[in-house]
Amino acid sequence: ALLVSSKLQCDTILQVAAARFALAVLFVFASCQLLFITVYLPPTSALVDCLKLWGRFTSFVDNIIFKFPDAFLIIAGDFNACPGNLIAHNSLIEETSPNFNILIKDRKCNHAGKQLINFVQDLGLIILNGNQGLGDSGEYTCITYNGASTIDYVLISPALYPFISSFCLKGYFGGDHFPLYTAITIPFDVSNPQDSMKKGKTFLNHKRSVKWTLETYSRAASQIHSEEAGALSVAI
Repeated sequence: ALLVSSKLQCDTILQVAAARFALAVLFVFASCQLLFITVYLPPTSALVDCLKLWGRFTSFVDNIIFKFPDAFLIIAGDFNACPGNLIAHNSLIEETSPNFNILIKDRKCNHAGKQLINFVQDLGLIILNGNQGLGDSGEYTCITYNGASTIDYVLISPALYPFISSFCLKGYFGGDHFPLYTAITIPFDVSNPQDSMKKGKTFLNHKRSVKWTLETYSRAASQIHSEEAGALSVAI
């Protein structure tokens, strides 16, 4: 289920797809489209079962991206994935990527964790957990009677990264998982950010890698903090 605040200033909210393991909802704002996918992938022990589950999940996401190619992706939930050191030490991650400086306390690695890294790389997404650029400390997201782990993640399109104003674990509300809080500031004065990205004027979309420079970060910061631009904060 996905709960949406009645105070959210959004033109349209549309459920676009649903499966046993995921729900996709499209938020249409004046300046952009956000495609939010909430996830629960059950734990698997056998490699063949893991590959089958992630194959279905990947196809689910690919089909939605095909229908809404200009929407910015936010994928969040319980992946039951432990990537361990793969999350920060992978030869396919460029040193200029925000994914490079990621540190999490959980060092365990399982089959799902490897699939998570492949999924992130294939779509060019950014992991917010333990992201040093956001000042996150990579805390455990799940604590049970038999130990602690980091299996809940928030993944976003690179174009959204400069607009993340906050990411952290919130206080314990019950159960064995901690809520992940993500605040995204959406400028109202961006007439068509998708076209700007395709022309290389601002930030690249989720299907391409991002070249992060001081200029792009400065431009993003000026957009976010501009007094002329209205903004909307979205909590996930």
